[in-house]
Amino acid sequence: MFVCFNIIIVIPTAALGADDKIIKIGVLAKRGPVRCLEQWTPTADYLTKAVPGKTFKVVPINFEQITTMVEAGAVDFLLTNSSFYVELEIKYGVNRIATLKNNLLQGTKTTFAGVIFYQKNHPDIQSIYDLKGKSFMAVKETSFGGLAYGLAKIQRGGH
Repeated sequence: MFVCFNIIIVIPTAALGADDKIIKIGVLAKRGPVRCLEQWTPTADYLTKAVPGKTFKVVPINFEQITTMVEAGAVDFLLTNSSFYVELEIKYGVNRIATLKNNLLQGTKTTFAGVIFYQKNHPDIQSIYDLKGKSFMAVKETSFGGLAYGLAKIQRGGH
């Protein structure tokens, strides 16, 4: 198991003081746009009530769109994973403003994990490091928890 954080970042050109009355919050829609809107629209509604003269709108973004949305300045704020955050900070100068804490039945969580399955009767695979030089499938090439972090750990090697 491996760990990484979800980060909220702000696009450097965005400002709550801007003349635009609609503030767009881009959200990485890991489970699709419908689920994204169900989960985050209440937050946008709360912010709309709390910040006079502004309307907050959730913009679901899929993995493939996130870089182009930031590059185009299509969102004012962004909720994404730490892998995209680092890439966007380097390329576009975005800044983090908060770390997401998930309230779950087991308590508050600030991490997420990935899982790698393998056949039990595969004697040459006893740890993640044994995958070095082997082929395997992943959920999505751009997924931090689904590939990138585990792949980096495999490539570093060690025990």
